[in-house]
Amino acid sequence: MNRLIYRNKAYTGETRDLLSASASIGDALAAESLSVDTLTARVLNYDTRLLPLAADGKLLAAEGVLLAAQTARLGLDKSYRYGEPVWYYHGEDLIGKFYVESIPRTGREAYQLKAVSAVGLLRSSYYYGGIYNGISLAELAADIIRGIIAYRMDPALGETILYGLIRKKSRRDALLDTLFAAGAMIEKDETGLLSIVPQKERTPYGLEETEIYMGGSVAGDTPATQISVTEHSFAALPGDTLVTLFDGEAAAEVLVTPMGAQVRGVLVEFDEPAHDLQAANGVILESGANYAVLGPSSSVTLTGKQYTHTQRVLTKVLSDQGTPNVIQSSACELVSLLNAENVLKRLEAYYGHAVSYQMDLVVTHQKPGDAVTFVDPFGEAASGYIRDLDITMSGILKGSATIVSGYIPTASGNYYEHVAVLTEDTDFVMPPECKGKARVVVIGGGDGGGLGSPGKEGGKASADKYGAAGEGGAPGTPGNGGKIYVETIQASPGQRFAVKIGPGGKGATLDAEAEPGGETTFGALSSADGRSAAEGYVNLFDGSIYGDVGISGIPGGRGSGAGETGTEVVPGEDVEYKGVIYRPGEQGESGHYSSYYGLGGLGGGAAAGAPGGNGERGYVNSQPFANGGEGGDGAVPVKADDGLRRGQGGGAGHGGGGGGGGGPAKGPDSSSTWYGQGGSGGDGGEGGDGAPGMVLVYY
Repeated sequence: MNRLIYRNKAYTGETRDLLSASASIGDALAAESLSVDTLTARVLNYDTRLLPLAADGKLLAAEGVLLAAQTARLGLDKSYRYGEPVWYYHGEDLIGKFYVESIPRTGREAYQLKAVSAVGLLRSSYYYGGIYNGISLAELAADIIRGIIAYRMDPALGETILYGLIRKKSRRDALLDTLFAAGAMIEKDETGLLSIVPQKERTPYGLEETEIYMGGSVAGDTPATQISVTEHSFAALPGDTLVTLFDGEAAAEVLVTPMGAQVRGVLVEFDEPAHDLQAANGVILESGANYAVLGPSSSVTLTGKQYTHTQRVLTKVLSDQGTPNVIQSSACELVSLLNAENVLKRLEAYYGHAVSYQMDLVVTHQKPGDAVTFVDPFGEAASGYIRDLDITMSGILKGSATIVSGYIPTASGNYYEHVAVLTEDTDFVMPPECKGKARVVVIGGGDGGGLGSPGKEGGKASADKYGAAGEGGAPGTPGNGGKIYVETIQASPGQRFAVKIGPGGKGATLDAEAEPGGETTFGALSSADGRSAAEGYVNLFDGSIYGDVGISGIPGGRGSGAGETGTEVVPGEDVEYKGVIYRPGEQGESGHYSSYYGLGGLGGGAAAGAPGGNGERGYVNSQPFANGGEGGDGAVPVKADDGLRRGQGGGAGHGGGGGGGGGPAKGPDSSSTWYGQGGSGGDGGEGGDGAPGMVLVYY
């Protein structure tokens, strides 16, 4: 008997108020999809009441019996609520638990009830996602589902840690990304409650010959010849590109933010995730990696830095024969270094070996996801998993099934769950937790930083004009991070690998050029086979960055010098270094006698970590003779910082300070005057040393 229960009322074929029903039910065997089950049913809905007949205010009767009429109370199309539960049974077997989407009226007492599975309820609202740097599957799933549907989570699976990005999308699609990355699937129990569980091989039960209709076909799927999976990582780095995300009026309007707050403001969404958000002339009320809510403002500019997005493609070639059939998976940005191996294995197991059978079944207790054995349309024994069922109501419930054979589910969760950070020469022993593979990241020593440029010499004075200021020197080039080489190797517990850490290169000096960093090796792997990357390498487990380019240097300050007319002084530039302000030198004292004068030279420019030199004194002697003071020398900066973290390049040498302009001199006889020379520019600063290399072993 077919039975539909809605609002505690049973609609059945026996009572003739269930006219028809059909359901489509599916399962994501490799978590590559997340089906929305559907139910469509035609029902009659009436509630019989007996109303006494009356005329002229008097009850009507015949032969002493009151006359009554039957009436129907209608209106399911007006009284239903979206998301109300509906249960569909065949006999005592639950076909599925669904939730009402709509109930259009099709006749006086007839209605067409349309409902979806719990997953379908997640399609009607958006999830704004974000960047995740280590969130458990249980926590992320709860945030996505947000109480919209009831579910259970396998405790061990819920501890799986995920990294990466979810962009703005429907909650259903966000949940799909999460399940795909973790290798999870959704099961429905006998009450219709959802359970999020690991994909695993199940014990099959047999389909009897009486449960299989004659006929059927083999889909003839073409096995994949190659599987490619893209792993993603996102890092917030100081050198990330600064972009303008919004510029204009933030007109006030009442809205509900992605976090559920009701505010007056404007919601701004980003195509690419951003960090370090700043609002000029405005207030950020709420923000995430994909959006910001701005408070009211007549003109606000929102800026942020785009995350550094690194992608690496894992490829498994299954066959080099015949026509290529390549399966590429790159859309899920929760696929990271930690889980990519398992994702690759799942897709290989499904697309590399699976064969599909189309068969009609007598539906009793079967449901998608079940493992079954059966006799295929050619009379041969086979086994597989039920992927989907399309069911049409009848006395004997008939379902059109797709059964996938040859697919054996593989491991869920993360493949790599540990990381070893090696910073010294050693013999590394692969730990017991190694599962047969290890991802090894070999980082060489960072290169030394380049020498900064010297400041320019200050100009010589004239009879009544100061000398020109010398410009400060430009900083040198920071050292490249150590070369980075990444390889996945076969490894087993107890296996030993010799590790040698490459030293950092020395920074440039006045007498020597910068040195390259040394080679790091792990067994047969060498950093020399890799390349330097400005962004370095990010350890997913703690967000640490290694092997990035050295710190930029600081330009030297301009010395003090003549202004536009030459008779006024333009002060030199201050230089800030590590929070301290270093100033240009002072002007030297001046001398004056009768019609002679000699003005002091101007101060030299500052540099990182050092003030500029003072100008020399101008004077007049008794012969008489007028002498303008020489300009102060530009400062010589301190040595640049060495690489601060493993594999980082040395800092760029800072620029030297510019020389100060010379002081003018004047007297009746030009032969008795001497004009001050400009100060010398400061030497460029030495580059920092590169940091030693390292090895990361994920296992």
